[in-house]
Amino acid sequence: MMKTLTLFCVATALFLFSSCSDKRPELKDIRSQKTASHLNIGSTRLFMIPPKGFSIADDFVGLIRDRNCTIRVIESKGEKIRSAFPLYDDSAFTNHGKEILDSKLLHVNEYAGKLIVTPGKLNNTETLYLLFGDNSFSVLVQADYETVEKKTREEIYHALESIYFDRNFQSQLSMNASYLFTDTNSRYKFCEKMEQFDVYTIDGELKAINSQEPLIMVTTMEHMRTAPLDKVSEMNRLGMKKLGVTDLKVSELSHEPINGYETLSLKISFTAGGVSKTSYQAFFKKGDQIVLVQGIVFDKDLDKLEEIKQFIYSIAIP
Repeated sequence: MMKTLTLFCVATALFLFSSCSDKRPELKDIRSQKTASHLNIGSTRLFMIPPKGFSIADDFVGLIRDRNCTIRVIESKGEKIRSAFPLYDDSAFTNHGKEILDSKLLHVNEYAGKLIVTPGKLNNTETLYLLFGDNSFSVLVQADYETVEKKTREEIYHALESIYFDRNFQSQLSMNASYLFTDTNSRYKFCEKMEQFDVYTIDGELKAINSQEPLIMVTTMEHMRTAPLDKVSEMNRLGMKKLGVTDLKVSELSHEPINGYETLSLKISFTAGGVSKTSYQAFFKKGDQIVLVQGIVFDKDLDKLEEIKQFIYSIAIP
């Protein structure tokens, strides 16, 4: 009898343990403090304690264990959280045929937030979206993981509970960047990473996501590294037209090297969304690397284009 009872208890315990493991962890309001174990996610002001086996990613902003297990971070300065929330409303997902596995409003310390979990792109995967911010910024954390690896999923949720946003932290360009600017006296400072672009603004600030402030955008053109610079520039202009740019006019085209690098520079005036703008673009090539730097001003700030040029001229490609 005792042996039977013992076996029953063991079986019950195993069943309960298995059932608990199958249940998705619950993410509640995050109340965290920054510690020595926290890691800054490069190019952002977000800190977190990484899950076991995760490290800083080389080709996106965030953490990676493998291609099916990643945590991506996008910080948008100037984008108010109330304008970002509608993009992550449940209906925005269900209207596109996405199933909602979990959805709730929560807080990340003092910041309002929203959590949504949906099935991932692959079988037995999930995607978690955590959005939070205030009237001056928003942060999106996207975690992708395999549901069959329950321990990893739990560790990811535990890492999310450690998220700390330090609004006074000066975010820095990633150590993996393929370039740098040596003009430390310039008013233009690194602001944020926006998709594949590093964005520089005056004093590293951005008042609003749709503001008419001058800015500089830098990207490494990985897929064009073997093409001549004239061809790269032409393809870039075609891309601008596909995005709806009109009245595109090129001037001041030059192949004069800058800082010893093969260079193609030009000025482009164009209209986007009914607004006239001017861009100074410089394509730099060193070995198999091509770096595009483009300063963009609205016509009211044409006098700032020379200052942008001087900052661009300080580029160094290690």
